[in-house]
Amino acid sequence: LHHQPHQRMKAHIERFNIGKTHLFLLAKGSLLNLAAGAGPHGIDLFDHYTAVMLLGIAWMFDGIPDNILPGLQLYPAHLEREIAELSIKTHSKS
Repeated sequence: LHHQPHQRMKAHIERFNIGKTHLFLLAKGSLLNLAAGAGPHGIDLFDHYTAVMLLGIAWMFDGIPDNILPGLQLYPAHLEREIAELSIKTHSKS
């Protein structure tokens, strides 16, 4: 992609010209929290989001319990506790 004509529009925003099409790449294609902005601690903002997503996916692949019916579900409380404990443990080392 970076072999295409491109320019930096703003911090974390690049515009690529591909033929008659313009493509805007945010944060070099990395995860980006649009609501939080791009401060110096941006990576910290996604720690919890990533943990929620990955632990939830792992929970599903490990085998959803038989008592769970099809449909919209609340996020498992034991996973929320695990994320909170990991967060406290990680951030208390800082």
